[in-house]
Amino acid sequence: MGTRCIIRVCADGKEYRIYRQHDGYPKGVLADIWVLRGWLRDPEYFLANFIFYAKLTSWLTWKSENPPYKPWEYGYGVCSKDCKHTDLEYEYIIRLGEEIEVEIRKYDWDREEWSTLFKGTLTEAVEVFNAKTPCHIDPSLIS
Repeated sequence: MGTRCIIRVCADGKEYRIYRQHDGYPKGVLADIWVLRGWLRDPEYFLANFIFYAKLTSWLTWKSENPPYKPWEYGYGVCSKDCKHTDLEYEYIIRLGEEIEVEIRKYDWDREEWSTLFKGTLTEAVEVFNAKTPCHIDPSLIS
């Protein structure tokens, strides 16, 4: 079973979301966000590129293996504001302003509620979680 999460980007009163089915822990997600941070000022392109580069990396990894299923076709999806996933473990809220702020929330299954694990800038989050090595996105694909 994967570590599922939602990644939300909030800007100008709008909210954009994607669902990540596995490897949703902070170190992996933050590293992938960091690789694509240049697109963060435009949330629609950021999230589209996030999904594209994650799926492209998966395709390049698996294409020669000829797996019985196509892992690049799964793992990411676009979420509406009211989408419900009952098995989420993390939620990443990226707020765009003068600085890029990140809030990381973790679901406590015993208490059945969300708690804030981290709140600060994207740079601070990457440092706190030692998120230097991308998880799903190959940085060599980005020029």
